[in-house]
Amino acid sequence: MRKAFIALQIVFAAAVVWFAGARMTRYWDDIVAQPLVVHVAWGPILLSAFVVFASYATLIETWRRVLHAWGGVLNWMSTAHIWFVSSLGRYIPGKVWQIGAMGALAQRAGVSPLAATGSSIVVNLVNLLAGGAVVLAAGADVLQVPGAVMIAAIVLGIALLTLPLTIPGAVRLAATFTGRSLTVPVIPFTSLAVAFAGCTIGWLLYGGAFYLLERGLLGGAAPTGGITASIAVYTASYLAGYIAFFAPGGIVVREGMMIETMTRLGLADVPHATLVAVVSRLWITILELTPGLIFLARRPPRAATTRTDPDVPT
Repeated sequence: MRKAFIALQIVFAAAVVWFAGARMTRYWDDIVAQPLVVHVAWGPILLSAFVVFASYATLIETWRRVLHAWGGVLNWMSTAHIWFVSSLGRYIPGKVWQIGAMGALAQRAGVSPLAATGSSIVVNLVNLLAGGAVVLAAGADVLQVPGAVMIAAIVLGIALLTLPLTIPGAVRLAATFTGRSLTVPVIPFTSLAVAFAGCTIGWLLYGGAFYLLERGLLGGAAPTGGITASIAVYTASYLAGYIAFFAPGGIVVREGMMIETMTRLGLADVPHATLVAVVSRLWITILELTPGLIFLARRPPRAATTRTDPDVPT
């Protein structure tokens, strides 16, 4: 059964990449017919890298605080190690690898399985809600967001706000079926608010970095639509790649969505939109893989590296 599931993942991933790739190839003729003359401005590009790392720091601290609300305590470097190494799992088909790696590494560092896995799931769910909220706020007019998406965001928001009530019941039910003694978590509403605020700031920083990258690739000229349009386009395309469950790192799906959105809304022509999409993928991949591989080469945090951290509020 396990081998069949892995084979199904591979087949589905290949299908997603093939169909999305076929969609992107129709832009190639336009690129060849309109050769680009690129004048790179390295200042905005390097600044975009700094903003991306600021986003990473924000998201790491957000997860650390949510983890603390579940009773798990890690120092900042241990949290960063787990976050960056587990992020490498997004390049494997299936999004569960990242959450699974995060939970396993946190347990190795002395965090309970419930706190490690539960906090990871909560942060990922809140991150999706925060991304949807950013798209709605930054690009409701530009992206012409349909009403169905807004309804879905509201439903997800209600579900997340009721997590402090629903998760304890789910844990009790799991304990009944498994016959195991499971600790019922207490999730303060404030921890969800911290998670939502941190994830929202992270999306805004990501979008701002994308805006700076656009400026660098276009020779320093401000992209059409301004920073809010760039934030909306990047966040929407990233979410599309994330929802494509079996596409590793949302590859091709994210780029196809970015090109389609930028050209359909008149933010860039096809050659420039494709250039921005491809370079942004390469740029963000380098910025994700580099710290992940560096931490992977180091010894993973163990229980001895954890410490009491009274400064982390719940």
